[in-house]
Amino acid sequence: MDYSSYMTMSCVIRRKIDEDEDTFMPSFSSSETRDCFKYGKMVYVRQNDSFGLVSAQAYVMDKEISIGDEIDGQIVKSVNIIPEFSGEEVLYEALTWNS
Repeated sequence: MDYSSYMTMSCVIRRKIDEDEDTFMPSFSSSETRDCFKYGKMVYVRQNDSFGLVSAQAYVMDKEISIGDEIDGQIVKSVNIIPEFSGEEVLYEALTWNS
């Protein structure tokens, strides 16, 4: 199924290239604009010693995105792959939130 007609919004993507070993600061590629569909949702986040609900921004797109990449100035913290019924990897849902 062609999902490109549902991607009615645009977002700015920067790919994570490397991380400085001293400061742990990431370096990113140049920015590219990509069609996507974005919406807000509440996400339950559990870490080593804490948990809670956070307000997240979800970006659905038909091109691959990875954890650590940057979308609209926010770092991608989770990526869900939404497959087609045939098993193909069709959509990617990237989640960002403030820690």
